[in-house]
Amino acid sequence: MKSELEEGRAAFDGAFAALGSRAKGTQWTALLKSPRSTLELNAKSHEVLRHGHIDFVKNPTFNAAATHQNGWALVACHTGTAEVLTTLFSFLLSQPDCLIGIGKSEKETRWIASLAGCEWAKGRKAIESQLVVCRKVEDCLPRCEKRRWWAAFLTSLSLEFVYFHEFGHIVQGHVPVDGSVALELGGTALDQYCELEADAWAARALLSGMLDLVGTENLPTQRSVIGALTIAVFFVFLILDPDRARLNDYRGTHHPHPAVRMSAYMVVLEDAAGDSSTRDMIANSFAQSYLASLQSAEALQMRGASLQFLKDGEEIGEEYLRIVDAGNASRLRDQ
Repeated sequence: MKSELEEGRAAFDGAFAALGSRAKGTQWTALLKSPRSTLELNAKSHEVLRHGHIDFVKNPTFNAAATHQNGWALVACHTGTAEVLTTLFSFLLSQPDCLIGIGKSEKETRWIASLAGCEWAKGRKAIESQLVVCRKVEDCLPRCEKRRWWAAFLTSLSLEFVYFHEFGHIVQGHVPVDGSVALELGGTALDQYCELEADAWAARALLSGMLDLVGTENLPTQRSVIGALTIAVFFVFLILDPDRARLNDYRGTHHPHPAVRMSAYMVVLEDAAGDSSTRDMIANSFAQSYLASLQSAEALQMRGASLQFLKDGEEIGEEYLRIVDAGNASRLRDQ
């Protein structure tokens, strides 16, 4: 009799065979090793994870997909996604001018020739030519122990947001139920609305589990938990599509503008707040971690880092409402 893991892997291989062969799980054990995984916490409280299977597909791109197969909720995460996020957060925390509020950033020494020339979304191989002190990326880890911890934690948290986003598509009924894989090629306002719904489900699911981490050594307060999640989500959005800058450039694409997605993320945090004092604390925490994320992105010279995140707020809000109104109208027509 097959174990649940074997059944899950069989369903995964059947659904995602066209995407590539499944990577060996052992090679990712060390890569994704984190001080504590939020997936472990959320698995206790989210039924979808009990009937879900997450696995890696050998593919160097930053991407993931979700579908149903034989009663399983399945997520395929490309190996490139893990590599890109691991490289990014290792670089981020090993630079003295990035996320300076974490640990002792003054211990870090700049070791890369030009942060402006890095193709962050293309992963490790595209950046290795920039190294001037280290011979390989694995040697370019933060020197401060606390910043090393945060590099591992933010990598794990960002990957978990990708996982939960895909599970969000399943929970919200966005994916086919016949075992096929939906490919994200074009984009309408309804497609973008579905992306915001998946983002919202992922943020709520992660936040509910992460609150159990409050009081631990590196996450002593609710503010620090919200800050960590905000930084992780920010860079997932930013690295997904770092080349465009204007809101109109995203019309007709599958995913909304990163600034719009961050606005929707803020709505989720506000909804999670109970009383007004908690809401104010969350808003303040979000603003601080949002600013720290933006400054870090600019320090890394990530193309398109400005992305109107701290300006044109009214325009961003209007675009968010346009997507939400279009999505709601489409849902009403389908009822």
